[in-house]
Amino acid sequence: QVNQYLIQFVKEPGMKEIIVAGPDGIGIVATNKKREGTTVTSSFPPDVLKTNVTMLSTLANGDLVVAAPVMGLNSRLGTLILVCSPAKYSLEVPPK
Repeated sequence: QVNQYLIQFVKEPGMKEIIVAGPDGIGIVATNKKREGTTVTSSFPPDVLKTNVTMLSTLANGDLVVAAPVMGLNSRLGTLILVCSPAKYSLEVPPK
């Protein structure tokens, strides 16, 4: 059911990828099946696995990465990583 939810969620505009990594940094469930069983730090900043708060960072291509810890009662169970493309906007007035 988690996998089905992630697949539905990634269909939202701007969403690119969702990964749930274990405490060891290995992808457990991902919308990109190539990420399952591999280390997420090969593609994302290593800080995403260490933070105990939700963090936002930007990749070189401009995509946003949101990482949030998944906590159990007494320990960290893993990390939820969302990758999305920000909406394009401009502060310039469009020509008439």
